[in-house]
Amino acid sequence: MTKIPDEFLFGRVFPVVRWVPDVDQASDHHALSDYVESFWLPVLGPSTILLVRFLARSLVLSPMGFDLDVAETARALGLSERTGRHAPFMRTVSRAVDFALIRFEDHGVLAARTRLPELTEGQLWRLPRSLRIAHLAMRPREPRPEPVLRPSV
Repeated sequence: MTKIPDEFLFGRVFPVVRWVPDVDQASDHHALSDYVESFWLPVLGPSTILLVRFLARSLVLSPMGFDLDVAETARALGLSERTGRHAPFMRTVSRAVDFALIRFEDHGVLAARTRLPELTEGQLWRLPRSLRIAHLAMRPREPRPEPVLRPSV
């Protein structure tokens, strides 16, 4: 399980800032997009999607960052405000950290991504068939080379 700082486990208030990845990909999707709801939901689960979207929405409203009350946020997401490493909210935070959607920085700062990458091929193959087909349909079409015709012998 991901190491969550002890001070975060006990329901205090933490500053949240936007995590700017080293490289923004043109194929990234905003956390509030339909792509994230449709395709990341089966990968991350509902509580982690709610957390990522809650943080992204809060960063849209407060681009310089905001203070996150751990217990209040847990309640706002419909999760128990119970504290400790195995509490539902902490498992949700841990999953977001595992997928590099949030991270803990120095001095108790939580950094959150507002844009999520395309699913990897491995993640795509774990989606239900209908979602794999929908994902394939939305990808931009790459030009295909003309077929090479060979005379029959």
